[in-house]
This record gives sequence, structure tokens and C-alpha cells, in this order.
Amino acid sequence: MKIFTSFLIFVSIISFGQTVAVNGSEAMLPLMKELADSFLKSNFRNKAMSIHSSGSKVGIDELLNDEIHICTSTRDLTIGERKEFSDKGEKFVVFPICLEALVILVSYSNNLEKITKKQLCDLFTGKIANFKEIGGNDQMVKLFIRSNTSGCYLGFKEMIMDNKNYSETALMMNDNWQIKSAMYKYNGAISFLGYSEYKHWKSKEASRSLKVSIDGKEYFGVSNNEIASGKYPFSRFCYLIYKVKYEDKLMPFLKFIETEEAKEVIIKNGFVSLR
Repeated sequence: MKIFTSFLIFVSIISFGQTVAVNGSEAMLPLMKELADSFLKSNFRNKAMSIHSSGSKVGIDELLNDEIHICTSTRDLTIGERKEFSDKGEKFVVFPICLEALVILVSYSNNLEKITKKQLCDLFTGKIANFKEIGGNDQMVKLFIRSNTSGCYLGFKEMIMDNKNYSETALMMNDNWQIKSAMYKYNGAISFLGYSEYKHWKSKEASRSLKVSIDGKEYFGVSNNEIASGKYPFSRFCYLIYKVKYEDKLMPFLKFIETEEAKEVIIKNGFVSLR
């Protein structure tokens, strides 16, 4: 079963001639909704743009099968996915539009304030079972990760775990809401969210975000400035992926992404613009 959130914006895209279907990253959903809103209000009227968030992997699969026009993704296509498009004779574009950080969260009762990449890897692979091993409370570790259809799942695994496997004790959550709920329920909870999702979370008192370091020498908290400067180490590109055959239909929106108005929306939503 696909679990997703969706928005249907009833405004017109004259040059598209039909509803433009977008699906993919949950982390990018608030951003895409506001980008579409801003674009359509200033340009077109009376038709629809449909935006869903079933996860990056689902969006990629749907784009491959011509079920949508744009896939939003917090990761690039894998070699295997690129081959799938090529085997179908489909040319595609992977268009990076912004940067987002992964925020490392622990339950608020945990006194841990900072963590290294190696410690994170050891936690999520199951080598560390109690937070006291890395300077935290005497609490058993409870790992919460996103489902394997999420760009966060693969992004964290590649960026922080060097593609090692997650511990078998890690509990897989279908969406970000379940990750947030785990922060309330479990004292030993540790997980990760995209910075935009974290920034929009109105009940942050359930958790604390950790300062992070690659080598244990210098630690950085997450903020737009630290992401933009490149100091915050756990950042990733966010993409719009589409087939070349849809490019003419999508061009007005793609051009809008390059504008100052779009840049303001991107920054407002906790991302770092690449323009």
C-alpha cells in the first residue's frame, strides 16, 4: 500500500494543457506545494497541478512508467535506475534545485549534545547498544529509520554509513510523522529528518538536534548558514527528475525555479538555493 500526502492546486497551466502530476520526496512536499502555489498564482488559472509525496523511490518508479511528469527526490538516480530508463529508450534530466541537511535527533531526555559520523554509523549498524558508550545517558538505543522508499533512507545510508546495512533492530517508519511520534514515546530514540521537515515541526521539545562532526575535532549545528557555507557535513542535493519528452510542457515551471521569487520560497522552507 502506498502511504502518501497530497495536495491538488486548482490553477491553470496553459502551456501544459493538462494536470501536471508530481510525486516523490516527502521532505520536499511543503517546498513543492509553495513553489507550485507561487508559480501558478502569478502565471496561470483554472486548471490543476497535483503534488504527492509517496517517497523518492515511488516517484522514480512512477516517472519511469509515465504515471507522473516530475519526480521530486532527495537523492540522485542509482546506476540501476538510470539503466532502467535507458533500456526503455527514455532520456531524462536530473535537475538539482537546492540543498538540504539531514538533522540527527535524539529524545529530549537524552543528554547527548554532539556526535561524530563514526559514532552514528556504529549506532545505526548496531555496534553501539547504549548511549553511555558515547557519553550519553545510560539508555538503551532505539533506532528509527525511514522506509526504503524514502530518499532519507538511502541518503543517510550513503552519506553517514558508507552503505553499510542498517541494524536489524532498527524500526522502519512509513513517514516523518511516525519518526516524530517516536521521539515523544521513547527515551532512547534516535533518528534523522530533513532540515525542512524539522524546521516545520511545531513540537520540537520532544527531541534535541545534535551537533555533528566528521572527525571529532569541529562540530556544527544545523542552520541555513552552516548548510550554505558547506560547514554542516550532512547535506544533500534535492532534485526534480523528468523525462526529456515532457520538457516543453514543463519549461514554464522549470524557468520559474530559476527566479528570485522561487529562491525566496526555497530559503523560507529551510533549503539552500543553488541559484
